[in-house]
Amino acid sequence: RLVTIGEPLCPGLGKQYGIEELDFVVKPSGDQLRSVVELINSEQIATPEITTYSFEQCGTALSENMLGHTRGKIIIEVAPYI
Repeated sequence: RLVTIGEPLCPGLGKQYGIEELDFVVKPSGDQLRSVVELINSEQIATPEITTYSFEQCGTALSENMLGHTRGKIIIEVAPYI
């Protein structure tokens, strides 16, 4: 199953590979967020790996990403700097 949080990039492409597609158009909605949480908690969908870097580590994060050493999502924490 492929779940996205936006418009599908290639609608119908999943059918060619036997993949069920589910697209969420994200709007501020508590009900929608609860639905996603239920899917995650019931292990019907999996979240991507997330690697978090501090703002000082931006260079490292970029290098790791460009070298293909990361999977999933990269987060740069900037909150202390705003």
